[in-house]
Amino acid sequence: MTLDYAVITPVRNEAENLPRLARSLASQSLTPVRWIVVDTGSTDETVEVVRTLMTELPSLRLVIAPDLEGTQRGAPIVRGFHNGLGALDEMPDVIVKVDADVSFEPDHFDRLLAAFATDTSLGIASGSGQEFEDGAWRTQHNTGASVWGAARAYRRGCLEDVLPLEESMGWDGIDELKAQLRGWRTRTLGDLPFRHHRE
Repeated sequence: MTLDYAVITPVRNEAENLPRLARSLASQSLTPVRWIVVDTGSTDETVEVVRTLMTELPSLRLVIAPDLEGTQRGAPIVRGFHNGLGALDEMPDVIVKVDADVSFEPDHFDRLLAAFATDTSLGIASGSGQEFEDGAWRTQHNTGASVWGAARAYRRGCLEDVLPLEESMGWDGIDELKAQLRGWRTRTLGDLPFRHHRE
């Protein structure tokens, strides 16, 4: 049985990064049933870029959230994600929070969802982040049970167990602890790289 997934991308001033992410999602062998971009108060051309991309990607939807500038660090991402969840027509098997400054190989989500299908106790997972250093893409290591925040996938049942996410710094560690207390496993898939185009 093939699982389905949706992508939620909270953004603020990501006009430069979004086209690359759009190309990456469009190239997936298993495409998302819905991609929701939640703008949390951009002052650049982000909203216009998303509206242009919507003409090319039928799965893409734009949500304009309240301007969250000045709120506690971490809160705009979490509130944006919550806004994106509220815009889903229905909850798919897996919901992935994806930052605008990442990209993936075409089989990334096929392999990610296969991991969820194989291990029914897997609640939160991500691939392994790579960043460009000294002229090459290098894997940034973290512990096996820790999950990258930049491309973080939740099984629907696990997400329901950990909602609402904490609107603060460290939210992406708190949700893992909550998931583990509910009996879910969390892990980074070391053999599934993605690229983090951090400045």
